Amino acid sequence: MRIGLFAPELKSKTGMPMYVENMAKSLKEVGHEVECYDYDDRDNIKGKYDIAIIHSYAPLFLEIVEADHFKQVIHSMNECDEPLQHTKIDYIVPREQISDYWGIAAKIMPIPVDITPRLSIIAPCTFDPQRLPMLKSLVERAKEENVELTLVGKDHGVLGKLKLHRDVMVLPEMNHDALVALMELYDEVAGLHIGTVTIEAWFLNKKTSVYDLEGNWKYVERPEDYLKHHYKEIAKLI
Repeated sequence: MRIGLFAPELKSKTGMPMYVENMAKSLKEVGHEVECYDYDDRDNIKGKYDIAIIHSYAPLFLEIVEADHFKQVIHSMNECDEPLQHTKIDYIVPREQISDYWGIAAKIMPIPVDITPRLSIIAPCTFDPQRLPMLKSLVERAKEENVELTLVGKDHGVLGKLKLHRDVMVLPEMNHDALVALMELYDEVAGLHIGTVTIEAWFLNKKTSVYDLEGNWKYVERPEDYLKHHYKEIAKLI
């Protein structure tokens, strides 16, 4: 079946967008054709759906979506989840308390969660023109399934040139101790050439991806002699 999932907002990593993402994944894996739209994407909605599933109170979708059957997922007892009024709409709630509150007959459906391990990548760097190809490449990698990217640094007019999406998080420049502690939480550390970021990642025993000025990248294994980079070794060479 062709199924459309619709919600006021799907760009963040908050509760409802994650609910929609996990519902879509479940439906796709059993063979349905699934499309997801929020208000910002509504101009891209085309054709008729077998089922349209509207999340929360989003009456605009009732006006612009054509479907054989409508369903509304009512997530809470807040006014943003008020039941839509339509002659052929079925309601879905995560627990009976919500249907009782709204005084509606509804199907109880468990909240879908997905704890599939994700590849987490962190790229601590200055967001400058030299690193723009690397940053674009990283943002594209984060579009792959089960990949998440965190960019950490100070912007020098580059962030506005990136097509950021919900699997990319941007954090401001931070002190070194905080950054190292953060790097320890990630699976992979990305850097331009083999510089300080990559070498510090070796000391943390992290997988390292090294980028060139064109945005090409490869994994680089920690060399056996990586300890030569320890600051105490440098004085011996002066």
